[in-house]
Amino acid sequence: MLKIAFIHNYYIHYRLPLFELLSRKYDVTFFFDAIHPYVTKISHKIIFKIPFNVCIGIVVIPLLLWYHLVKGKFNLFIAGDALNISTIMTFIIAKLLMKPFILWEERWFWIKNMKASLIWPLIRLISLKSHALVVPGRKAKEFYIKLGIKEEKIFTAPNASLISISKSHRIKAKELRKKLNLKNKVVILYLGRVIKLKGVEILLRAVAKICSEGFNNVYLIIAGDVDDPYRVRLNRLCKELGLNNVYFAGFVSEDDKAVYLQLADIVTYPSICEVWGLVINEAMSVGKPVISTTSGGGACELIKNGINGYIVPPGDVDALSKALKKLIQDSCLRRRFGRASKKIIEHYL
Repeated sequence: MLKIAFIHNYYIHYRLPLFELLSRKYDVTFFFDAIHPYVTKISHKIIFKIPFNVCIGIVVIPLLLWYHLVKGKFNLFIAGDALNISTIMTFIIAKLLMKPFILWEERWFWIKNMKASLIWPLIRLISLKSHALVVPGRKAKEFYIKLGIKEEKIFTAPNASLISISKSHRIKAKELRKKLNLKNKVVILYLGRVIKLKGVEILLRAVAKICSEGFNNVYLIIAGDVDDPYRVRLNRLCKELGLNNVYFAGFVSEDDKAVYLQLADIVTYPSICEVWGLVINEAMSVGKPVISTTSGGGACELIKNGINGYIVPPGDVDALSKALKKLIQDSCLRRRFGRASKKIIEHYL
């Protein structure tokens, strides 16, 4: 049986179905830098190791990974994200051992700064010298073809969502709707990390613009972890804009994501810079219309403009508010878009 070393930065819940499927078919050992804080239960269906790591700031250096990779006598090496030191180390080991190396990569753009420019030649080398690349969608595939990688070496494996809504989620959503006094309100949801690059401030300005035009039946929920300084900044912005219809839910557990998605009438993802954006998958899998930006990650290709949602330019308050207004004032359109979302996402489950 093919013996595989699979290297990934995190043991994380939404990757587990893939990892377990691979483990049923092949002899796979997974090597992770760490277990993600969101993980509450460990699966016994996969074999994994966390080599001794040293952290310097946010950089993880897997000091003993090379030892495990050499000792394991693997036939194939797979690693994700060419920026990770563990991936770079795996690539070098694979070449030294003359074994095939597959890069599993979501990137569809390259940031422009001095640090990125310095590391780019190495990342490009790893991409070009990999035996194959596995990417989640069209944007990533086009990026690597432009880089000079032959199309036949690139394989598409779309990211998928695990979100589903149960009876208990519906009950909790109903209770939250009552608590927030949302009767006859159109609920707009942002779900994800609350940082500037996610475009949350743009969303607040778009909602303020809508309210100033007489749309008083709107309520915005921002659900996600936010640090104290940025929370203060956002609260100050809400006051400046005269917004009193915004609820900051704070950190949301993986299970409670479904509660907020059930509560939502419209899901927005106004990110300014994103690699994939799994929230789009999650929203569509429970039948919600989605508005994203063109920079909302590779997942924005799942949105068919005018079919199951809208795609707007990043940072464009007017475009975002116009898209929101179309859905706010037409409940039939929201339902139609939601049904289309569910149908489209069936291919990504």
